[in-house]
Amino acid sequence: MSGLRHRYRIMQRLPFVTISSLFFAIALLFGVVVALAWGGEELFSPGDLTGKAQASISLQGFSSHAQFEGECQRCHQPLQSSQDRLCLNCHTAIATEITQQEGVHSTIPQGQTCRACHPDHKGQDYDGLQPALARFDHTRTTFRLNTHQVNFDTTPMNCLACHQGGTSGLPLAKDSCVNCHTTHDPPSMARHEQDFGTNCLACHDGKDRMVPFDHATTGFALKDMHVTAACTACHTTENLKDTPSNCSDCHAEPAAHRGVFAQGCRDCHTAAAWTPATLQGKPFTHTSLAAANFTLAHHTKDYNDQPLTCRSCHPVDVKHADQKSCQSCHAQRDAAYMQKHVDLYGEACMNCHDGVDRIAKFVHAQAYPLQGKHADARCADCHPEKKFRDTPTTCVACHKDPDIHASFMGTACEYCHTPDAWKPALLRKHIFQLTHGSQQPVDCAVCHPKTYQEYTCYGCHDHQLSGISQSHTRARVSAADLPNCAGCHPTGAKGEHQAQGAADQP
Repeated sequence: MSGLRHRYRIMQRLPFVTISSLFFAIALLFGVVVALAWGGEELFSPGDLTGKAQASISLQGFSSHAQFEGECQRCHQPLQSSQDRLCLNCHTAIATEITQQEGVHSTIPQGQTCRACHPDHKGQDYDGLQPALARFDHTRTTFRLNTHQVNFDTTPMNCLACHQGGTSGLPLAKDSCVNCHTTHDPPSMARHEQDFGTNCLACHDGKDRMVPFDHATTGFALKDMHVTAACTACHTTENLKDTPSNCSDCHAEPAAHRGVFAQGCRDCHTAAAWTPATLQGKPFTHTSLAAANFTLAHHTKDYNDQPLTCRSCHPVDVKHADQKSCQSCHAQRDAAYMQKHVDLYGEACMNCHDGVDRIAKFVHAQAYPLQGKHADARCADCHPEKKFRDTPTTCVACHKDPDIHASFMGTACEYCHTPDAWKPALLRKHIFQLTHGSQQPVDCAVCHPKTYQEYTCYGCHDHQLSGISQSHTRARVSAADLPNCAGCHPTGAKGEHQAQGAADQP
């Protein structure tokens, strides 16, 4: 008994230890044990985990953190593993980005913890992506946001405007650049896409300027005509590095010299222009008489409508023409004529012919001047059946009278038409005023109701024989001359008849 009293006295001397407090501590400890048994680790949770989910993404059977609420060991293993390692054990795609140094997470400085950008335990509706986007330094990527802060309608841009939502790593959405800029300026974007393609990041870095690039560093400098060529004309795919640089890779060999020349296009051609080519160091084009003495204006196809090639006329050497080939080719069209032609003029075809369907050294102006459109006419158009003597020179001999003025205008075509062009017609000989009695030209049919050669003034002027006969008799106009109004009124000017009448007065 003495020992029990001694311990009781000691407890009385302790200021905070009482029988009641001891029982309270025991009850509290019991309550904690019961709470742990009933609520487990959730007892120490600082808040609910986020229930935000990304569409179509499931990791280890979970689409959000809230689905493993209470399994704290998935993210917390003190003294066993760091929290970052536990995050990457689940988010394996992000772990791959960091390991292979590609994607968004490869740009984050080492040592930065996951929870610094993606905090949690802030409620079911909390979006853990938003603080990460706010902290993300876009200048660490290959595209800056200097000029991409607001949309064209001045509303703030968000990440999903350019990146695919609900996709790991937020990759760039397909056609996001094109779709956005097309809404602002469709014609410009259509032209830009046609010229440069849709791989926008190959040229733009977000600073609203082209990525510094010198095409000459690729080994293919852009000179002359290549300077204005569209990028997509040579870069048909987005793989710019393996673009071929041989002429034949872009330019098909013309049918005219297929199989005649080697593939060394640069031996004859330059980027300045496909023509003129250079032959033996001198400019050469087959359309120039000065260079070839024979043009190909009418020698692009044979009589079977097949393309003429260099071998057609130069079977052995392109530097020398075989005139036998002229005869054999034209004999396919008319063998009898060609035989007669050779008998009369010999086999040296190019002594008379220069390839433009003309006879060399013949001055056509001595027979009929070839002016305007006539200068481009083929000989056969005016000389059918190869007949040259007594060829008519009137317009109607070659040109059919158009239905619009058939049997009305007559055959004096030169009054309205010139060799320069059939249209517009110009009335070149018409003394009578076309605006007679009106502010605008009077329609032809008013004065010429039947034919162009015949006219009448009675379409406008009433013909009252009594009054007209008396006034014109005084002017000494006979009844037979009375319908010939233009004889006394050649221009239709007012007062003109007075002068004529005064001259006839005795």
